[in-house]
Amino acid sequence: MYIITGGAGFIGSNIAEELEKNNEDFLIIDNLYSSNSYERNKKIVIADVSNYDSIRFIEKINDEINIIHLASIVSVEESRINPLNTFKSNVMGTANIMELARKTDAYVTIASSAAVYGERNKMPISEEDEKDPINLYGYTKLMEEEILFSYIKEYGLKGSALRLFNVYGPKMKKGPYSGVIQIFITKLLNNERPVIFGDGKNTRDFIYVKDVVNAFLNAIKYKANGIYNIGTGKEISIKQLLDLIEKILNVNIEPIYDKPRKNDIRFSVANIEKAKNDLKWEPKINLNEGLKKTIDYIKSTLL
Repeated sequence: MYIITGGAGFIGSNIAEELEKNNEDFLIIDNLYSSNSYERNKKIVIADVSNYDSIRFIEKINDEINIIHLASIVSVEESRINPLNTFKSNVMGTANIMELARKTDAYVTIASSAAVYGERNKMPISEEDEKDPINLYGYTKLMEEEILFSYIKEYGLKGSALRLFNVYGPKMKKGPYSGVIQIFITKLLNNERPVIFGDGKNTRDFIYVKDVVNAFLNAIKYKANGIYNIGTGKEISIKQLLDLIEKILNVNIEPIYDKPRKNDIRFSVANIEKAKNDLKWEPKINLNEGLKKTIDYIKSTLL
C-alpha cells in the first residue's frame, strides 16, 4: 500500500497516475490547498498532515505501508509571504508523518529540495556539499530532512530524502506561485511578454516530472536509506530556457527585465551519481522533449 501525501498536487498526481497504471494499491492524502492538478479520485482522503488526528486512521491499515511525503508549501515566494503556514505544513506535517511511520513501521521517502544548499560556488552540487539555505523555504526543507533522519536514528526506521531540483511537466501548479516554465509557456501562448527577474543568466537544472516519479518509486523499490539529488546534471540559464520555449512555439516576444527576486539562487545544477548508483535511476526525458510534452498539456488546459 502506497500513501501519497499531497497526492492531489503536481508531482503527487503524476505518481498516482503511474501507480494506477501499474494496478498498485494507493491512497492520496491531501487538504486540496494547492490542488489545481486535482482530479476527483475515489482513492483520496481530504485531510491535513499538520493535524495528526486527521491521518490517525492510517494506523489501522493492515498492510505494508510505503509513504511518499510530498505535502508542503513548495514555493520560495509563498513561503516568504506566509511563514507560519509554511512551518505548519512543512515542519509539523513532516513530524506527523514520521510519527505515523513509527507507529506503522512504514518506509518513508520525502520530497526535499535543492534549496537546502543555498548559494554554492562549485558546480555540480553533490549531497555532501554544505547546506546553507538562503530562504525560509530552504530552511524548512532542511528541517524536514532532520526530522526524517532523527526518526531513522532513534527508532530504526528506513527512509530517504530526494532533493528535487526544478521539476516541470504536465499538471504543474498554476497561479501566482507557478514555476518559471509554466509562466513562460502560458505568457507566450497568450502572446504576452514574459518577465525575467535579473539578467537572465541564473541557471537551473530542470527535471521532467515523470523522471521524478520514477525516482520516488525506485527509492521505495530498493528501500533506499539516505539523501539523493534528483535532477538531470545539466544546467540552462533562464534566458536560454525562454529562447528554447520560443523556438518550440515558433514565436519571438521580447521579455521584460525586472529586478532580481529576493534570495534567488544564482546557479544550480545537480550531481546525480549517487541516485544513479543507489536508486538504479537516471533521467530519460531531455529538456527539449519535456518542454514539448508540457506545452501540449498546457495548450489542452487553455482550450
